[in-house]
Amino acid sequence: ATLTLNFTTNVTPSPNPPVIELADSSAGETVYKPLVQGASYVNPPNYSLSTSAQNSGVYVVRLKK
Repeated sequence: ATLTLNFTTNVTPSPNPPVIELADSSAGETVYKPLVQGASYVNPPNYSLSTSAQNSGVYVVRLKK
């Protein structure tokens, strides 16, 4: 399945463009797992990101590491 997130932010992302990650906290501490990124559209402050979402869970866009 393809997951697409559209959002607006005044924060300058790092990395830019930002990426969607899977947040996994099954072992106690949250670990962010990279995903295969799809198409992205960046026209600050507007962003549209997509990824292949193959697992159930919490998908996040971290704007700063």
